[in-house]
Amino acid sequence: MTKEDKPLFEGYPDFDSLSVAEKAVKLIEFFAEKAATQSGRYRVEEVHIHTDGYAEPGYSIEEGKSGVIALGNWNAITKWDEKKHDSIVVDQTICLLADEFEKLGIEMDWDDEWGYCSKCGKLFRVTQDSYRWQRYYWDCEDGDPICGDCVLEDPTEYLVSFEGKDNSCITIEIDLEKCGYIKLEGGFENGFYDGQDADPKLIAAELRHQDIERFIFNLDGVGQFDLSFSVYVHKSELKKLNKIKFKDKSYNGPSVSGAMREALKDASSKMGKLPDGKGVKVATISAGKAEVKIVSPQDFIDGKALGEKPKHPNKKKAKGRGKVK
Repeated sequence: MTKEDKPLFEGYPDFDSLSVAEKAVKLIEFFAEKAATQSGRYRVEEVHIHTDGYAEPGYSIEEGKSGVIALGNWNAITKWDEKKHDSIVVDQTICLLADEFEKLGIEMDWDDEWGYCSKCGKLFRVTQDSYRWQRYYWDCEDGDPICGDCVLEDPTEYLVSFEGKDNSCITIEIDLEKCGYIKLEGGFENGFYDGQDADPKLIAAELRHQDIERFIFNLDGVGQFDLSFSVYVHKSELKKLNKIKFKDKSYNGPSVSGAMREALKDASSKMGKLPDGKGVKVATISAGKAEVKIVSPQDFIDGKALGEKPKHPNKKKAKGRGKVK
């Protein structure tokens, strides 16, 4: 900190002797008290400090950085001004905090894009950063999420949790054959291009018809508008399998690309009937149909246009000032 900055921290005479993580917590406490609005205070208090690094493939602490990572919402608090017909800043306290973190070499990421492992504390992405991103964590149904690094130490429980399910698949790269699963068939595709209509529910129905329950779907690859997957069966149930009967069947469901075309046509028609100048027009599409509505500019700014956000995997995410994980 510079001499000019130090008067801000007169309440912390030992500030310079603290670790970077401890300094971050003190800064959060300081700026929370100085926030211009209650919303600004909450935004500062919801910042979390992490010191265990990244589990996410392709990510590491930048050279010259402190090794401390802060997760938060780094946007200033804004409000829609009807007279100016624009968004105006009403509280930029979080931006001031970010400036101080930058001086300390603290890396900053967005809290709605990252989660942390309940075992090792390392960070993993919960939203994609590219078209080919695949989830590198296990969102346990009866507990907190576990990163891919910890899953790979012993993937047994992870794999068993996906057995017999036709609405989910494994996304962490694992040698399934070493774990006792045999690849039955691959090359299935589902997406927005014509002919990519493979339906895991139909595949699962055939396997269950053959009295096979220990099957697993594996996500092989992801593109901008499609994905590919394969199906594996545990070796303990291979004797039940009639491979000829399985391979003779078609596993294509309703046309995905056709449903998309119909939904877009429906959205275009319905959006054209909404009045202009009343707010922001929003359309959501599903199963060949579209739902349209108008949201206020403020709701659009606040990220509420599409309703509730998906539940964050850290369901028991701790609250409180500068919680260090």
